[in-house]
Amino acid sequence: MTVGFIVLAHSSPSTLSELLRELEPYPVFLHIDRPALNQGYLHDANVRKNVNVKINPDSQCLHWGGYSIVKTMMETLQFALEKTPTSVEHFAFLSGQCFPLRPVQEFTDFLESTNTPVLCRAFKLEENGYESSAMDISRISQRHWLDGAVGHTKKVMPLMGSGTRRILSASTRFLKVRVPNGIHACGSQWVSVPRQLAHELVQAYRTGRFAYLRQAYAPDEMAIPTYVYNTHWSDMTPRRALEYTGGKDVKVSHIPNFHWVRPDMDGFVTRDDLNSALLSNQYFIRKMLSSDQENAFETIRETW
Repeated sequence: MTVGFIVLAHSSPSTLSELLRELEPYPVFLHIDRPALNQGYLHDANVRKNVNVKINPDSQCLHWGGYSIVKTMMETLQFALEKTPTSVEHFAFLSGQCFPLRPVQEFTDFLESTNTPVLCRAFKLEENGYESSAMDISRISQRHWLDGAVGHTKKVMPLMGSGTRRILSASTRFLKVRVPNGIHACGSQWVSVPRQLAHELVQAYRTGRFAYLRQAYAPDEMAIPTYVYNTHWSDMTPRRALEYTGGKDVKVSHIPNFHWVRPDMDGFVTRDDLNSALLSNQYFIRKMLSSDQENAFETIRETW
């Protein structure tokens, strides 16, 4: 049994290079944001030197909080399924700014031994007490205009794009999206899934099951969790149930799957953060930036 890693990268090529070094010899399926790819990202990250890395040839321009991220996750997952034998029994999603806190083999050994290999914690949107509409059911029921032409404008011309988005969001506020019946779950997009579940997710995407999320707020945090908790796969999650919020405010960063992440998710890892992460029992850390953390990677490696 082995694990395939699906990595979505868009910046900090030196951090990606450090990550890919640790993921050898496991198969890696890499998507690079199209603007970064056009700026020599592959060369800067030394990607070509890693024979275990296969690059998704259909590079997309990703927009923060947009459906383009769901599209890229599912299509890169399909690419991984097509390029791997059945001996690759699990797939884990990482960003290009992740780094292992422990030897990667400890993570793969855990997936091989656990009887709950669907690493996908989530909470029910309808029960979350968070005051912001970014964390309740309106994430789905309202149109948030984070992708398409508006999302792209926001990416290349932030002020103009943000203004356009606010106007469109306000003018379409009462044009509700038709939300399907069932559980609507939200959690980190950085999940790990067994191969059979990966096949089902790709099939669900290809048949339009996630299409109602096209104008949702950060649908990458809802597509996989919602599928999992509406199927028998929920019995294979570590808690075998959704997180109980008790009407309190819960953020995705409060319930990571196998990462250490700052609760506020604001900014990159600091030295104090790194010390806290190393004391945790998590397998990876999120939001590493090599230019901010001189010798941070070696500091982590020295603990192995």
